[in-house]
Amino acid sequence: MDYCTELYKRYLAGDDSALGKIVEEHNTKMTMFIYSYVKNSQDAEDIAAETFLSLIIKKPHFKEDSSFKTWLYQIARNKALDYLRSQKRHQSEDISEHDYLSNGETPENEFMLNEREAMLHRAMEKIPGDYREVLQMMYFSGMTTEQIATVLKTNNKKVINLTYRAKQSLKKQLEKEGFIYEE
Repeated sequence: MDYCTELYKRYLAGDDSALGKIVEEHNTKMTMFIYSYVKNSQDAEDIAAETFLSLIIKKPHFKEDSSFKTWLYQIARNKALDYLRSQKRHQSEDISEHDYLSNGETPENEFMLNEREAMLHRAMEKIPGDYREVLQMMYFSGMTTEQIATVLKTNNKKVINLTYRAKQSLKKQLEKEGFIYEE
């Protein structure tokens, strides 16, 4: 049993502080994961909050047939897809809405970091959605192949193949945009 499963059981038993620890553990990465669907920071934060709110209101039963993280991300993914359906996909995909993180270095280094991130995000937007989704889960949300397979309701081999094709597609797109790999 993983740490968050124990926390969720404690929460269900009445320990409200356990839910706070779950939120602390998953909020940032889950918001980034949701952002990959909705393309708007505020909406991603709202959907993440709604995901945690559903734990409070509905107190859904966690069957433990996957990790707690996988289960929680499935809920978040479903909420993001519901949101997109309700919006009928007329979301703006303007790259200027991306929130970039500064590494605190010189302005030149910060500029270069922002440019590389912007290029990566533009390239991610141009690859097929299933490729973008698997790369987002693996690299930005830190999910394992098994967890991704559970979220996507497929098997590990398909996730491995999809990840390989996604990396190849992203690499081609980055090269088209003039991305220079550092040695």
